[in-house]
Amino acid sequence: MVIDVQNLWLEDRDWRTIGDVHIVDAVAEVLRRGREAFLPILYIQDTSASATCAGTNRLAFPDLIAPLPEELVFEKQERNAFTNKSLRPALEALGISRLIVCGMASDGCVAATVSAARELDFEVIIVADAHSSGVGGRKARFMNTIWAGWGIPLPMTADIDFASYCPASDETPAS
Repeated sequence: MVIDVQNLWLEDRDWRTIGDVHIVDAVAEVLRRGREAFLPILYIQDTSASATCAGTNRLAFPDLIAPLPEELVFEKQERNAFTNKSLRPALEALGISRLIVCGMASDGCVAATVSAARELDFEVIIVADAHSSGVGGRKARFMNTIWAGWGIPLPMTADIDFASYCPASDETPAS
């Protein structure tokens, strides 16, 4: 699940992860590895009033991480992605009970969505170096500390074994 990594939010500052990697590059690596493991990829897109005033290109995802045609995009207008009432049924229809999360902002939309997912009994894994908030990833680092205290797995991109988290089925993958 990629949360809010959109042109609009990238324009105002240089979003870095805890590994001092630009958030788009970090998410691109997570997507590459997830796609290689044939995992369904889901995007969350902020279409709130503050975002929609900005224009459609600014609402888009950067080209490097743009959704493929078969990947699902869920719009939201609040911090919590589950305020989109079609998200949970779509996850359930796909048989998804575990979410591997990356995105921005760590202490805002990512945190709200992670909290809601846990309340809805989804297992959550956060890619520790593929979310961002604050200068130099300071808030991301702080959120990792909180999430670790909650018992949420926080693998680094280089260490995550997507196939072991989500074994491939015998069916053709959704994406």
